[in-house]
Amino acid sequence: MPKFSLIIPVYNVGKYVYRCLESISKQSFSDFEAIVIDDGSTDESGKICDEFALKDKRIKVIHKKNGGVSSASNKGLDSANGELIYFVDGDDWIEENTLEEIIKVFSKHPNADVFSFNYIFNYDNESKKSIPLTEGTFEGIQKDHLILATIIPKFIERKYNYKLPGIRSKCVKAFKRKIIEENKIRFNEKIPIGEDALFCSKVLSQAKTVVHRNSYLYHYRVYTQSCNRKYRDQWDYVFERVKCISSDSKITQNKDYNNVMSTFIFAVIKRILQTYLLHQNNQMSDKEKIEFLKDFTSNENFPKTTISLEMVKLVPEYVPFLFAIKYKLFRSLLFLGKFFFK
Repeated sequence: MPKFSLIIPVYNVGKYVYRCLESISKQSFSDFEAIVIDDGSTDESGKICDEFALKDKRIKVIHKKNGGVSSASNKGLDSANGELIYFVDGDDWIEENTLEEIIKVFSKHPNADVFSFNYIFNYDNESKKSIPLTEGTFEGIQKDHLILATIIPKFIERKYNYKLPGIRSKCVKAFKRKIIEENKIRFNEKIPIGEDALFCSKVLSQAKTVVHRNSYLYHYRVYTQSCNRKYRDQWDYVFERVKCISSDSKITQNKDYNNVMSTFIFAVIKRILQTYLLHQNNQMSDKEKIEFLKDFTSNENFPKTTISLEMVKLVPEYVPFLFAIKYKLFRSLLFLGKFFFK
């Protein structure tokens, strides 16, 4: 059994995947298997991966029909044999000592189930480190704070004075495979955005100890075709995500749950305004946009909006939007979006 199983979902990243695999092949810690899942790429990605696997026998390539990143990640989990699981996106790369640093932390904290670290943004012409991560060993109530932060971090960060960049990302965490397999944790293939966050929340719900270290070990590539910037007109997945969140009693019984879900509502509506209703590709009239917001927020799975004194104190910039959502002032919501987000 190798120490690590690296899982690398790949889809049409032919320009970048060689660097990703090269960074893995050059790791200073060598006891690993790398499972590359070519998720039905239509470019040269699959061929590049196959050629690289011929040079490094630790790299195995699985070709499958396109099913999305969650499907590819699940295929990787099903094929993994390592003691530790680590995900790397096919268009990103890692430092040459990443696995070595992860091993050091798990050796020092043998009871840890998850190790979380930091990342570097890589733009076309520059690199920028993410904000420093709050270091520590999180257990009990503190660990429960992290679970809620995977839904949306802002409220938790401000209330408990944490800095949690990447808390929702699978790629800046190493997981003990045992906790994933014993609890049958997999990615929800119905959710195209936020699948990382939901997976992380499931693992953290079962974890006893989580270690955070402000080590910059992962390189996240930022480019214009990022899915977060695309025009998106399908939003039903939000309700699937809400159903999954609300089914976890460790989340719903937390005293901060309602406030965190309200900040989640804000984040969802903000995304809808930015990448759909106010996007340049949207040809709907204001009346049609208002009707969409009305229908969306009337869905039986849309969370109840809370505006507490804590929220007024900790996230005051969210309050006007939440007020408009709570009282169905959709014209005002569109105006706020045009002013702040367009």
